[in-house]
Amino acid sequence: MLLLLLLFAADVNVYAAEMSAKAEQSSHHHRPKLIIQQPAHTTAVDTAAMTQLQRDNVELNRQLHEHSDTVLALRRDLAAAQARLSDVTGMLFSRLC
Repeated sequence: MLLLLLLFAADVNVYAAEMSAKAEQSSHHHRPKLIIQQPAHTTAVDTAAMTQLQRDNVELNRQLHEHSDTVLALRRDLAAAQARLSDVTGMLFSRLC
């Protein structure tokens, strides 16, 4: 589905570039109005695919934030464990000396 969205975006960009080039080639005194429309081959399937991609994007962003929170919590736990290990190492070293 992402490929469809990328192809659609590429088609729109190519169409816009062609229209812009044509507008620049025309007379400098009279520039035609550039109107960018969706290509005629856009269908309900494309719209449904884009809608599904948007839903997937929202879900993946939610998962990303959830996993980021988990990573931060694990980093805090690791830092606390490292501090405790350092304390224990120091105590053992002081008992040995």
